[in-house]
Amino acid sequence: MVVLGLVAGACQSSTTITAPSEPIVTTFPVDETGAEESPRPSEPGVATATPAAAPSVDLSDDLTTTIDNIASAFTTALGAWPGFEPNDYPVVLALKDDDGSLNGALAINHPAADALGTATALDISDTAFVSLHLVADPAERAALQALEAFNFRVVLGGVDSFAMVAGGDEFFVPTTKMYASTLVHEMFHVYQTDVFAERGGSQDIDGYDYSPESLVLIGLEQRALRAAIGADSRSDRELAARHVVAIRNTRLAADPRVALDGRQEIREGTARYVEHVLGGNDTSYPYHLGNFADQLTVDIPDADIKATMAFGRWYASGAATMHLLSQLDAEDVSTRIDRGERPVDVLAQLLAVEPMTYDSLVADALAAYDPDNELAEQARIAGEAVRNEPSFWGGANTATDDAGAADLEQVALTQQELDCLVERGAVITNEVLEISNEDWAACYGQP
Repeated sequence: MVVLGLVAGACQSSTTITAPSEPIVTTFPVDETGAEESPRPSEPGVATATPAAAPSVDLSDDLTTTIDNIASAFTTALGAWPGFEPNDYPVVLALKDDDGSLNGALAINHPAADALGTATALDISDTAFVSLHLVADPAERAALQALEAFNFRVVLGGVDSFAMVAGGDEFFVPTTKMYASTLVHEMFHVYQTDVFAERGGSQDIDGYDYSPESLVLIGLEQRALRAAIGADSRSDRELAARHVVAIRNTRLAADPRVALDGRQEIREGTARYVEHVLGGNDTSYPYHLGNFADQLTVDIPDADIKATMAFGRWYASGAATMHLLSQLDAEDVSTRIDRGERPVDVLAQLLAVEPMTYDSLVADALAAYDPDNELAEQARIAGEAVRNEPSFWGGANTATDDAGAADLEQVALTQQELDCLVERGAVITNEVLEISNEDWAACYGQP
């Protein structure tokens, strides 16, 4: 099995991968610029609504709860990000038993549900869906059975679709609010690929700056962000926000690898922000309007340093920065992010933070958020521990120098090669490409 970590328009090669505790987006979907896309439901000439008076169908309690959860999330996600409409994307959920075996599919807003298998229209009168079908004996059984997480774009029933597993894994229990929230998060990545100007880049997580000096500033920045969103007054909020801007730009000036923060906050931070907004005031959702600060990395861990400091923290920091911009009444934020601006840059411009003030602001932040100098000791311990961590991508530690620079092979895939792999049934998710050696040999290098 060939396992490849995706980068923008290319792949990072490794032989194994250590998966985090939940499926995550490690990079971005392969750029499909120039590829012909199948029609979406919103396009002229495509079937749209299923009549509300659909045939009565006996559904299991679990399937009814699944539909209700997703319908609620689609409704509350409306307006979370201007331009992102969940109903614009045909969705196929691979319904799986506890043992992982496929027992059918659920098609949401799919304009050619009959091509997916034996499709029965379900009532959509109490939902925001355009259409909803339960599919028995899926025609794409092999592709859906092979699906292990989600696929941003896969042709199902002749239509470019978003596919996701429902069941068979503890993270993919479709009756939970976590599942519905995750579904919208991953669908938002498709919107990003279609609209965002920021196209990503290599994620050299092994080669990130894990020096104690860098780690101290990361912890300080996260504490400043927590203080900003939790401030009781406008003046306190603006001051803490200025600290965030100064610390980030001080870090960036010291090491260009910090640019990865901004790229990931554009991608993962905004997707997590959408989850918080769709959760609203409903605390049964994992992310809602009341817990933006809960997952900020305000203390430096002594284990899993790479996964936390050079990956996981950007979900929370990006979402929290977006929330902070909302608290400060920033305008046109989504439009600016769409154009490729980083949330922290929008914040810097909003507050007119001048580079000449960075040093004094960082000093103020140290006094305000780390008066006992505890971050220095945390950073020392983490800096030592990270040297013995394996590669984030799996296998031996790929660090080649004291800074942890990694020598990773870059493999670019053409659209023809990608299409070939898909046609042969390769499993392509946001996290990895899982391709058999036979399929790789047949497709790589194809003209």
